[in-house]
Amino acid sequence: MNRSVEKDRTILVSGPSSVKLLKGKVSVLGAELSVKDKVIVRKGKSLPFEAEVSSVLEIVDGRGSEIEEVDGSTIPVSWREAVRYLLSLPRPRTVMVLGDVDCGKTAFCTFMINNVLTSASGISIIDADLGQSDLGPPGTIGLGLVKKPFTDLFFEKATAT
Repeated sequence: MNRSVEKDRTILVSGPSSVKLLKGKVSVLGAELSVKDKVIVRKGKSLPFEAEVSSVLEIVDGRGSEIEEVDGSTIPVSWREAVRYLLSLPRPRTVMVLGDVDCGKTAFCTFMINNVLTSASGISIIDADLGQSDLGPPGTIGLGLVKKPFTDLFFEKATAT
């Protein structure tokens, strides 16, 4: 189904779903989508599609998926403040993110990386969550080098495990 979304509104999509940008300007956790870009939202995951201008999305929703539209952004102010602080620090920078199960650590890291990433350099990420590893096989510690914005760490390639 095609779904229009006005500027400064967010479509929250829970998987399993796929979303393609047909028209406009939309970002997902800080990664700006290009027209025709397709994002897979895995089962049990949710992604915010923030419209920077009036946009049109093609959403293919699977069994058990959900779609919700909200006013404004769903990104917490504290995440934006953390990115501003991180950008103020001298390079190189090291960040460790700790938290309870399913509290948004990976989403926060994705947002943070997408907002500090420059085309001139990459960012190394270590996924040491043995119980819920996204980067590398289950039960392993994965290392990846991020060179471009992404929407889901699960689809990034591990450099080493």
